Amino acid sequence: MRRRRKGSGSIFENKARGVWIVRYYVTMVDGKVKRKQVTCYSNREAKRELAKRLEQTSDKKVHYDITLGEWLDSWLTTSAQGNDHTKSNYARAVREAKTLLGWHLLHDVTAPMIDAALAKASTKRNAQEILKVLRIAFKEAQRERRIPDNPASLARPIKLESNHKAQIFTAAKLQKVLAHTENPVYRAFFAFLWATGARPWSEAAPLRWDDLIRDEDGVYFHGAKTAKGREPRPIANWMLPHLMALGSEEFIFPGNMDQSKVAKAWKEALQKAEVPHAPLYDLRRSFATIRAERGDPVSVVASLMGQSDSKTTEAHYIRIRRQEMRKYVDT
Repeated sequence: MRRRRKGSGSIFENKARGVWIVRYYVTMVDGKVKRKQVTCYSNREAKRELAKRLEQTSDKKVHYDITLGEWLDSWLTTSAQGNDHTKSNYARAVREAKTLLGWHLLHDVTAPMIDAALAKASTKRNAQEILKVLRIAFKEAQRERRIPDNPASLARPIKLESNHKAQIFTAAKLQKVLAHTENPVYRAFFAFLWATGARPWSEAAPLRWDDLIRDEDGVYFHGAKTAKGREPRPIANWMLPHLMALGSEEFIFPGNMDQSKVAKAWKEALQKAEVPHAPLYDLRRSFATIRAERGDPVSVVASLMGQSDSKTTEAHYIRIRRQEMRKYVDT
């Protein structure tokens, strides 16, 4: 095979893995040259990818004068990790971040600039999501030595003010709500959240049968949000027949699991059951609270919920009910 001229990158086949490897070189802002690598599944795809990368690296703007908006687009398409729901949230945050800061050069952005821009965000929750994305994207830019430090890590954290008082769903209260949930998929979804403490949208909704692990002790599922969450977490045996009854071959919860439609079905079921309004996430809080009230160690509850820090579980999820506190006083 004819050798490529110096600086034009290289392509070679890894027969053991059945893939094609593309290698090329990138000049960083400090002048150092770094080798990059991309994996492709065919020779044609590899040639196309190499041509695209070389076209990018031929423009010094990519390495020296790239704007924050250009970097966020690049990060979103090549480096952002997570399931479809997470990436959709990232894309939404990137769109708003570009309107607030996108024209600034990447290496010119500072923490005060970020603070001022986030004050103009459409909502505080959106500002929180934008800051999260900026921290991840700047960290990737720092890892590639495009910037010396991460300005987003120095920005002021966004604190959300909420008057919501968590509502704890006992088995009886949940059963009352499920009795007024018409869609069987949604009914199983609500029960699964209560029984496992799973995160609704990043863990439960996209769950596939292939994600489950079976052994002699039972069935386990993988979360998706954190490293701890990706460790196997058990599913109660009584829950399995309800999931299998849905008859899905790929996704455990088949059909339209659009977040707004599921939330609407939950709200309607609460109204019909004459239960005060509560966000779907209260099922996760109920899981933590009920287990803590029955005496399970907080560290165990945190592991079952896919959290690495039990202090987070104790501070944000466990809500000891008034009647349970009365027991400790009267005994």
